[in-house]
Amino acid sequence: MIKIKKIRIRCWEKILLDLIVISLVPLVLILLFNLPDDIREQLVLHHNYSNGYDILTTHFVHDEATHLKNNIIGYLIFILPLYFLLHWMNMRNLFYFFLLLNLIFMPLLLSFIWIPINIFIFPQVPRNLGFSGINSAFLGMLGYSYALLLHKKLNVRFVNIFLIFLLFGLGVIPITYSKWLLTDFIAIIVIWSLFILLYYKTIKELDLQKAKNLLAETKKNFILGIMLILPLVIYIIGLGPTFPKEIRSATSIINIISHYSGFLLGFIVPYILFNLLLTRLLKQFIS
Repeated sequence: MIKIKKIRIRCWEKILLDLIVISLVPLVLILLFNLPDDIREQLVLHHNYSNGYDILTTHFVHDEATHLKNNIIGYLIFILPLYFLLHWMNMRNLFYFFLLLNLIFMPLLLSFIWIPINIFIFPQVPRNLGFSGINSAFLGMLGYSYALLLHKKLNVRFVNIFLIFLLFGLGVIPITYSKWLLTDFIAIIVIWSLFILLYYKTIKELDLQKAKNLLAETKKNFILGIMLILPLVIYIIGLGPTFPKEIRSATSIINIISHYSGFLLGFIVPYILFNLLLTRLLKQFIS
């Protein structure tokens, strides 16, 4: 009994430590927001010049309180289910890998994607800033992690369940921004046809006994039920603010390219790393 209590205490200590680490990100965003205007502006990526470090720092800078508040709320809504899902799956190290990936590597990728688009397609946009692209990547990683959960619990092919969640997210985009042109119809038909095909194939290959066992287990294990329902609900609902219908406000324009890019990278980068390239090394790292 004493050993069990000690293990539980250590577990709660780890969770508390992790929540403190998670809370550091909003604190940094608030600190940067309160810098003097001239210093803060040096951290922003501009269309006509760059000082080098702004390709990283621009994703942590906000010049409107509403923008900052919305991104902090979005961050907490996406990262907490991601954390508790991976912690419950005994993949705490994977969570920290994702966190570092999103705070260091992902901002650079987002900037390198945006810079040529800004130069050649949207030269009228003078600057780009904000945490939204990183938030979108966290949402993509939540989808990736949930697919990983279903793969482990139901023994379905990971690539199929991975693509189902990715296609569901991508399928929202042409519907949200459709002007009902021929290209919009083609995009909707192609994406949702692939989604339905993979969904049907996965259901057909599903081990019904394992599905029944999992359902029975959720009735006995409340936490398992939460882990199966909450991340899925957050993922589906989170697609709305990630791909908002209105991208213009009274004072600014949402850089929807960063939202698209972050969401895709949140899915694709972990898949490339864990399922294609450094599979053995990274599996040892997260075990």
